[in-house]
Amino acid sequence: MSVKETAYSTLANDSAVAALVATRIYPVNLPQDCTLPAVKYQLIGGIRDFFIDGPSRSGRARIRFDCWGATSDAAWGLYEAVRDAVDGLTAAYPVMAPVEFYDAEGQAYRVSVDYSIYHQEV
Repeated sequence: MSVKETAYSTLANDSAVAALVATRIYPVNLPQDCTLPAVKYQLIGGIRDFFIDGPSRSGRARIRFDCWGATSDAAWGLYEAVRDAVDGLTAAYPVMAPVEFYDAEGQAYRVSVDYSIYHQEV
């Protein structure tokens, strides 16, 4: 399973996340006029492990989770559910504190956090 598939399945199979967003878990971009709350996840970086004899088939990926809500409280509530789901992965840890944004055009709130997730390449 790729690291992006792991990110998606971790959220989709978590009952607290599913209770808030149903199937509104999207890679890279939210659809136009998306119903909120919703989660966007995106691979934003990472590094492969290397050994003396060359590259390995493992590494760390940096995944950003954007938790969108119609209110600040809704975005933070979704963030807490996403955090708890991703914290359940054996080899994942946050690499930044959550940050809140307001999108005036879309009149929506977003809480973003980046995680480093150890993975095996497929």
